[in-house]
Amino acid sequence: MQIECAVLPGTHIAVHYGDGQLVGVVRYCMFRDGGHFLGIQLEDGCRWSTKHFVPQHLVDPRQLVELAMIRHQKSPGIPEPSEPALSK
Repeated sequence: MQIECAVLPGTHIAVHYGDGQLVGVVRYCMFRDGGHFLGIQLEDGCRWSTKHFVPQHLVDPRQLVELAMIRHQKSPGIPEPSEPALSK
């Protein structure tokens, strides 16, 4: 989760959406690319599903791999370096 301000690890947090909420504990907080990114461990019994809520910024790592493979297949190969000229 990305937020504007830092949160200490160990902080209890609730994320409200639509008609539900996710409850957990912040495990890490790191500043990157202009925001603070939180790693949240959800409480036992607290389940998140894309059937209930899909954040606009959700990134599926499987989709990233697929996109990278497509880009790699479409990109021209890296040219081989030319052999150095031999001096006599």
